Amino acid sequence: MLSRRQFFTITLIMLVLLFLFQSTSVMKDQWNEYGINEYAEALTSGMTGDNEYQIDLSLQEAQEYGFVLFVGDEEESAAGARAREWCSYTKRSFLGTLSLEDYAAQTSHCPEVILIDSDWLSLPGDVVLLEEYAAQGVTVIFMTLPEAEIVAQNQELMDFLGIDEVRQTSIHVAGIELYNGFLLGGAALYVAEDEEEEEEKQDMDLDVPWYITRSATKVYMVGRISEEDDPEGEIDYEYYPSVIWRRSTGAGYVFAVSGSYMEDVAAIGILNAMMYETEDYLLYPVVNAQNLVFTNFAAFSSEADERMNVLYYRSQKAVFRDLVWPGILAVWLQTEDIPTLFLNPKLDYESGEEPDAERLIYFLKLIRENDGEVGLTTWQLSDLELSEKLSEDMVFYEGNVPDYEFHALYVDEENEEKISGILEEEALEGVSTLLLEVNAEENVLGYESDNVTWQRATADGFSHTYSDNLRVRSLETALGYSTILVDLDRVVEAESEEDSWEKLSEDFSSNVGTYWKSYSAFEKTSVTESDARIRQFLNLSYEETREGEVIHVSLENLYEEAYFILRTHNEEIESMEGGTYEMIEEGAYLLTLTQEEAVITLKAETNSFYYNN
Repeated sequence: MLSRRQFFTITLIMLVLLFLFQSTSVMKDQWNEYGINEYAEALTSGMTGDNEYQIDLSLQEAQEYGFVLFVGDEEESAAGARAREWCSYTKRSFLGTLSLEDYAAQTSHCPEVILIDSDWLSLPGDVVLLEEYAAQGVTVIFMTLPEAEIVAQNQELMDFLGIDEVRQTSIHVAGIELYNGFLLGGAALYVAEDEEEEEEKQDMDLDVPWYITRSATKVYMVGRISEEDDPEGEIDYEYYPSVIWRRSTGAGYVFAVSGSYMEDVAAIGILNAMMYETEDYLLYPVVNAQNLVFTNFAAFSSEADERMNVLYYRSQKAVFRDLVWPGILAVWLQTEDIPTLFLNPKLDYESGEEPDAERLIYFLKLIRENDGEVGLTTWQLSDLELSEKLSEDMVFYEGNVPDYEFHALYVDEENEEKISGILEEEALEGVSTLLLEVNAEENVLGYESDNVTWQRATADGFSHTYSDNLRVRSLETALGYSTILVDLDRVVEAESEEDSWEKLSEDFSSNVGTYWKSYSAFEKTSVTESDARIRQFLNLSYEETREGEVIHVSLENLYEEAYFILRTHNEEIESMEGGTYEMIEEGAYLLTLTQEEAVITLKAETNSFYYNN
């Protein structure tokens, strides 16, 4: 039996604990500045499209500067678009020609790199010209190859490419294997283990020419022979169909890509990896931004109640509060990403329903507690004019969080062509960046106007195919950039259990927690922070030289910090002035440059010349 003193002591302790918990909750709520965008200060004035690095050269200018020559139709071909994009991101000057012979007739000046769309290759005359350029140290890259039948009929071309034999003009392989050391993230084997994985992930072109390359070539990606074509497992790796390879010509290098891998954004990372393979080190600028984005978070109205009640036995608001939000939060805590949510106050602007202001404040507080950012979205279920829809949204926000600065706008594919016409309207005056949907055939970053950038999502959070994985590796290699897009309109418009949040959240949690682990050195950012880094990346210009173990870097248009990747062959960094560095993986470093002049010193004892045979 308790004495009065014991009872009093226990009661006092319970009251103290109750007070502490309640006061902590009250103070946490009072100190939550949910009405302010903490990332607004990330934007730096002066970083506009007026200062963007320009890559185009005239033929006359090309004779004075190093440059990349593209042979093909840069306006119409996918390879041409990727060539321009790569030059823009790596600060290389660009010159295009429809005819290598015409270019050679006009000037004797050698480009540093020749990129070729084989549709514009003239055989056999162009092969003779390319041999002459390669003999002078020019790197030649076949972004596409002629049909295998044409290759097999041109011995000069086969010799130049390092092809020993065209065993078959087409073979169906079991999958694709990427070798270690080419793209960041290591080796990858894109071979399905069962029918389910085949259906869900295998989207690569498995019908490839069977090129057997010579022993002097270096192969980076191959097709894996199926059991049907090699039941006894007797075919050696060296005889597997080469997909990406390199031949040394003595002074220069010849790279070849079999298939369409250079026609989407994977090309820019592959090109960087090729440049790395031609030098003893490679230094290039990157964005250094990893975004996790949730679009169309529709927790503030009831237009989808009927569908939600069928699937979840809950209202639309309850689904987002009780199911979607906890699933999102679990991934944030797992990955430590900085979340950006694009909110939908309403879905149907003809319904007459007013969005729930209390629910807005509730979620803004939760988002701020998790260091998140909020943006606007163009998506809706009604047909209201886009400018009117966004104006209505801003009236709602300004009436409840008048000081919140909305800098990011999600633009769904249907509205991409419309958005430029309304950027000057009052409702969007604070918008500084547009987030666009995943599209592997379009550029990743750029300026929409002098004051507004666009950044494209690079991965769908709900699915991750083998092609998606190769693109992730490529874009991390080229840009240190990734935006995982989790589009919640699938929850709103769900029609079956396949689109239920339980199934979708399981998929995106698994994808996000798995495929980006190799790139943890790159920083987690909100979309507005990413915008600031993209501006710095697009506007930056630089020069670098090496003397012995010391690399000197000079920057122009540096505002605060610029980021670079340094890839070396068997060399380590000993020290750095003018910035800091962090290892990404063996032989690859992320550099943060804070001054216009930087010096990187490599360790002399590990310094070894990279010899390409």
